[in-house]
Amino acid sequence: METRFRTTSVRAVIRKGDNILVEWFAPKSISFLPGGTLEQAEDIRTALIRELSEELTGVTLSVGCYLGRIGHIWKTSA
Repeated sequence: METRFRTTSVRAVIRKGDNILVEWFAPKSISFLPGGTLEQAEDIRTALIRELSEELTGVTLSVGCYLGRIGHIWKTSA
């Protein structure tokens, strides 16, 4: 049986000079921008601050400008 997933997630582009912060997920050998999934009735700015606070402890956060959105739907076979 095929399952389709559609979620809304938030990601941050965190720069320091010419460097961009990415997270590395070793089990699947993938990297991605830090962030996560919106919780019910949560706006994107609140979700981004919450997700980054969970992932980047001890860091002072400031959300800048909104860069855009990308739609993504993926399928799995159960």
